[in-house]
Amino acid sequence: MATASTRTQPKIGGTKVLRRRELTPDHWLMWLEKPEGYIYKPGQYCTIGLEGIERAYSISSAPHEDAIELFIELVPYEEGGHLTPLLYELKPG
Repeated sequence: MATASTRTQPKIGGTKVLRRRELTPDHWLMWLEKPEGYIYKPGQYCTIGLEGIERAYSISSAPHEDAIELFIELVPYEEGGHLTPLLYELKPG
């Protein structure tokens, strides 16, 4: 049985964007500050959100890395995207 100190935590809150790298006009990598004590396993997802909209994203960084790396595809509002247009506007800091 996992203890509180070893249990994985899918939800990330109160973090900031450390950097981002555009790959194509609608695909980018985004690195988030890893909250202190945040534990995850390879292949795990995390839940992030803005303005009351939350979605799950696969974490593409290794657990030992200092930041959480996400690969994100922009889904425009007119195609049903709600969160990715908001994430697209986020800048580091």
